[in-house]
Amino acid sequence: MTSGLPGQVFRTSAVGVLSLPESIIAWRTAFGTSLGEAREVVRNAPVWAHRKESDEALQDVLVDALEQLARDEPGVGHP
Repeated sequence: MTSGLPGQVFRTSAVGVLSLPESIIAWRTAFGTSLGEAREVVRNAPVWAHRKESDEALQDVLVDALEQLARDEPGVGHP
């Protein structure tokens, strides 16, 4: 188990006090990391494992939809 402040962030998330986005913000604030690094650390924490697969599937659907929109609408996403 992770101890110290990192452990507190993950334990607080586990008991439902912090949402996933709030946990990422807490990590950034506590450790001064970039958003990308905080997101990576928090999303890969065991406490969020149950969400990872469904979140990635949703992200894939959204990316596919945006790519299709860009193909269907010339100039969308391109200045």
